[in-house]
Amino acid sequence: MSTRSFEVAVIGGGIMGLYSAYWLAKSGKRVVLFEQHPIGHDNGSSHGDGRIVRSLNDLPVLTQLGTKSLEHFHDLEKTCKTQLIHHCGCVVIGDRETLDPWENACKVEGQAYEILDNKQCSSRFPQINFPDNMLSIFSPDGGVAFADRVVNAVHSELKKMGVQIIESAAKIVERTPSVVVISDGKGTLYQVQKVVVTSGAWTNYTLSQAGLANIPIYATNEQVTYFNVNNDKIDHTTNGNFPTVIVLFNEQDAFYSIPQVPHGIPAVKASIHQAGEKLIPFDNAKRSRGVDEESLKRTQRCLIPTIHPHLDKDPALVIRCLYTMTPDKLFFVGPHYDDKRFIVAAGFSGTGFKHSPMIGKLVSDMVSELPLEVDISAFALDRFNKSKL
Repeated sequence: MSTRSFEVAVIGGGIMGLYSAYWLAKSGKRVVLFEQHPIGHDNGSSHGDGRIVRSLNDLPVLTQLGTKSLEHFHDLEKTCKTQLIHHCGCVVIGDRETLDPWENACKVEGQAYEILDNKQCSSRFPQINFPDNMLSIFSPDGGVAFADRVVNAVHSELKKMGVQIIESAAKIVERTPSVVVISDGKGTLYQVQKVVVTSGAWTNYTLSQAGLANIPIYATNEQVTYFNVNNDKIDHTTNGNFPTVIVLFNEQDAFYSIPQVPHGIPAVKASIHQAGEKLIPFDNAKRSRGVDEESLKRTQRCLIPTIHPHLDKDPALVIRCLYTMTPDKLFFVGPHYDDKRFIVAAGFSGTGFKHSPMIGKLVSDMVSELPLEVDISAFALDRFNKSKL
């Protein structure tokens, strides 16, 4: 059995792992990246034609991450000479009390925004309608990330920078005070000084291999629905003025929609958010790939025609994907409290893709023990530990 040495191993090659490896390589580190499936696979949370991007958020720290991530997405566009982001704005719909923290975060971070009532919003965006007892907040810098393109672009840059990419399940076989040893299952061992864990729903499997305490995350089997447009006079594609939309009826009924992406699925993505079945214990092979009829009914009842009057009631396509949730729906990003050499980024609760460039940058800076440009103490791994409560 052969042995190779690297400074850092990244375990998990979804968008968080890819961006972590990207920034680590740019900082001069020798990096090996492990991903159990081919890069760009559809078993996790990083695939698809479109994801919402925005600075608009209900917490200032998320507004900071969103703003900086947009800048880094555009830097990558310049590097790879491919469009990765389409700016069409983002509309968040809710009652006045629900929108207050979103507006406050804009004010704190100096972000441009508008408050629009239904008449003002539907006049500007005829793809959208909502009840008169609700309002909306519009941010012009929001839009769509072409997710598969982004994954491919970062992957391509990693190969150019010489990152070793192992498309095989990593297994941590030894953890000593001086080194962590990882097997690729194909006869090669990798000795590293530090480990970045970006394994999504598999995060606790990775931590358990290293003899580290699990963190309170769980996977959910979410449903993504696409609907055809029934009014060809109103453009619902990224060629028109259709913004990305988030609808917050209450804590249990949250939805989102994304314009039709020309190179993607020929329909509008309009789906329920954070409503999937909990997968405890997690076993990806056993999760359902069929239609969740209850989630579909909620989506139809709440979105069509209440929010989107020009979409067909019946879906054109229904697919499933994974979220990895935390108890408070905030992320876990930081060193593991049992071994600071392990930097964990997990539990993005279906909202992580838009922040991936900055999460990767922060992870890289943690590995290098550099000051962080954003205060992410709210994402600490031990925030639910009893000793801290």
